[in-house]
Amino acid sequence: MSSQIRTLRRESQIGPSPRWALASTISSAACGMDDVSRGGGPRRIVCGFGIRVPGIRVFRCGFAGIRVGRRTIDVRRAYPYWSDCAAAWNPKLDPAPCGGHSADYTSNMMRPCLLMAAVVLVSAWGCSESNDLPGYEKRPAGTLSFSKDIAPIIFDQCVACHRPNGSAPFALLTYDDVRQRAERIEQVTLDRLMPPWSPNPDYGEFEGARLLSGDQIGMIQQWVREGAAQGDPSDLPATPVFRPWPNGPPDLELETDGPYSPTAGVESVRNFVFRTGLDKAMHIRAVDLRIDGDPRAVQEVVVLIDRTQRSRHLDASDDGPGFGGRLAYGTTYVPGHPLQFVPGREPSSTGGSTIWSLNPGTDLVAQVRFAPSATPKPVTVRVGLYEADEPSRRPLVVSIGSRDIDIPPGSTGTSVADAYELPVPVQVLSILPRIGARGRSIDLWADLPDGGMTWLLRVTNWQLQWNGSYRFAKPVNLPRGAVIKVDIDYDNSSTSLSAGDDTLKRLVYGTGPDQERGELWLQVMVGSTNFETLEVSHRRKQLLMMIVGYEKWLELDPDDGRTHIYLGRSNLELGDDRKAISYFKEALALNHQDPFAQTYLAGALNAKRMHRDAITHLRRAIRKKADFDETHAELAEALHHTDRMDEAIESYRKAVELNPWHVAAQYQLGLALAEQGDDAAAAEHYAMAAAADPDHLEAQNNLGNVLFRLQRYGDAVDHFQAVLRLDPDDPKVRFNLAGALLALGRGGDALVHYSKVTELLPTYPEPWIKMAWIYATTPDDKLRDPPRALELIDRVSKMKGGDSPVLLDTVAAAYAANGEFEIAVRKARQAIALASRGRFRPFIGSVQKRLALYEEGRPYLMTPAAEDGDAP
Repeated sequence: MSSQIRTLRRESQIGPSPRWALASTISSAACGMDDVSRGGGPRRIVCGFGIRVPGIRVFRCGFAGIRVGRRTIDVRRAYPYWSDCAAAWNPKLDPAPCGGHSADYTSNMMRPCLLMAAVVLVSAWGCSESNDLPGYEKRPAGTLSFSKDIAPIIFDQCVACHRPNGSAPFALLTYDDVRQRAERIEQVTLDRLMPPWSPNPDYGEFEGARLLSGDQIGMIQQWVREGAAQGDPSDLPATPVFRPWPNGPPDLELETDGPYSPTAGVESVRNFVFRTGLDKAMHIRAVDLRIDGDPRAVQEVVVLIDRTQRSRHLDASDDGPGFGGRLAYGTTYVPGHPLQFVPGREPSSTGGSTIWSLNPGTDLVAQVRFAPSATPKPVTVRVGLYEADEPSRRPLVVSIGSRDIDIPPGSTGTSVADAYELPVPVQVLSILPRIGARGRSIDLWADLPDGGMTWLLRVTNWQLQWNGSYRFAKPVNLPRGAVIKVDIDYDNSSTSLSAGDDTLKRLVYGTGPDQERGELWLQVMVGSTNFETLEVSHRRKQLLMMIVGYEKWLELDPDDGRTHIYLGRSNLELGDDRKAISYFKEALALNHQDPFAQTYLAGALNAKRMHRDAITHLRRAIRKKADFDETHAELAEALHHTDRMDEAIESYRKAVELNPWHVAAQYQLGLALAEQGDDAAAAEHYAMAAAADPDHLEAQNNLGNVLFRLQRYGDAVDHFQAVLRLDPDDPKVRFNLAGALLALGRGGDALVHYSKVTELLPTYPEPWIKMAWIYATTPDDKLRDPPRALELIDRVSKMKGGDSPVLLDTVAAAYAANGEFEIAVRKARQAIALASRGRFRPFIGSVQKRLALYEEGRPYLMTPAAEDGDAP
């Protein structure tokens, strides 16, 4: 018997008492447990039950109990968190899971130990019959009925899956449906196998938890044992009605390009690409998914986005709807919104506070995992999008986990761990585990700066088919400096094999059927001032994690050119140009005609300003594949930097012809055209870039500037305001907005924004000059304040340490407004003289007009939308 005392929580939280130590130690010997612990994290016990000893009952869920007379004591009682001992023993696949002994094996040592454990359990906690459920008050005999008591439970907790065309193998909508399976329902609810719910309820409170209360389980048990009476049919609640779309008809419905038939007999993964056809951003409040054909064929669906349209190339190269294998590089979760669907779960509603935007040109990609089936039926996947009026605060997704996964065949003790220190405070809204079929348990918690800890998620009997996204009933607040940690255990033994699969394999990271995953996606909300800090910090962590996974792939297949490309792109984004170029060259060495490798190598060369070398590779790529927009965009950049502007514009045009929603190409083309003085054409391409990505602040700001120059002041205001909604502290954009408002004659509004710029940039003179100009020349008598204008001018003079034509013109206007025309005339003439010496020559005409007014003894007052350029 082991002398170790097993503990779940750290010593600081639960100290070992003598009773705890004795029960845990005896139970360890009785069950043959392994202690699996990792430094710094919670400790756990992992136990595999499979023996049959007289007096021992093995529950269907794999737990064990000790039979003493008419009472059954759950061995888990020896350990308050004994749910860690889930073994998921499958006697069909592993008839002798305990050390190779048969199921009838009786050990001279094991039986006394188990009986001794029973004595300890009886003395420590007492005995309870299997039908004595905590919290259940037995009803008078014969009073429970299906119609009045059981149907409300079944309808609320079971029929989302157990219905015609549902994901479960049978329906439970009628009394007859339930009656013929009553004993089975009793057992699976007693063992808490059904309804399926993975999180341990003691470690986090989540919305929509599928957990039956002790009272509900007790009613089911008593009803079954008393004969499962139907009762009065008039007491039956309304039978649930299931609409094709629970949220009603979607605002936009997308579907796969025809039905897809999964491969028979094996688990498989397929990626389906959905082109939205949007011409402006759509703000999404909810997403739903429908599986037409055979919903039971689908284990889970994750909806992702691809802004690059590279998934279309993979789709086109694969027969049938969708494509197999890896996702295109750059395909990612919806920003701030991990969207995962499991048959029977509710649709994904983002909620009013976290609406997200789907931009034009962005494709949706549904990664569908199919369960093994001997006779698969064709399946059509449909995605329904529900629109909101406007966007709102955007959360972020923090990914924690590991891609350094390498699980030997037969292993039951492999685990991965990860930790991430938060650079800013966050609110955790939800958790989506991305663990595969061989996962066994998950511990997710946060170590706090003050030495405490906060549990986020605990799953001790992971089942892929029960997976889902778990939204906290109340957001969990974590401070800056909190360290989020995760431990994930795997079981790659025969107990984890799925139906039809009888081969144990080495598993590494990936989303394919013979690969494993080890990540959790946390949706978090962060303050606007901290958003970029967290985004940059987490992206670096994510890239490093991606590189580890790709290196594992390369270890298994050194000649995989696509993996070399993925490693090159990850390192390039991380800023390691040297490594990126090395990986791209390795990809070309494996296939010197690969146009994608040529293009991405050229992108790395452009980043190192090796533009002429980049042009060589891009010309080769275009000869091999002329319809890849990214190649033309990279060529245009290289040509632009080698002063071949006309050729660059031609290549940019080709890129946007192939993909009108290529944000970078549209933006760069706008810059090139604006540089050539073609503001009207530049505005068109800036507008396309801004439509494809409303968060592209430079495109929005530059569009506002060219619209201002085109005297479309109202439109310019709209785009400047769009930028400030995302970045309210950008002084450049706020200055531009004030100028557009001033041109519209809205001097008071302009003053507000100029004043804000002076707070952000107190030593920048231009906003002070603009404010002085407004106080001196506004036609609004209530706003005009010449002394205030002169006061601001004095401040600017001390700041600049010299005169300029604009400053002198403003001084002249202020003195004229104050009735001091002699000084105004002298300052205006000085402004003209100074402007004639340099770049302000076009400004002279406007000053001369104002000088004429001063000489007549009249002040200058602004007019709205000053097309004549009178404003300085």
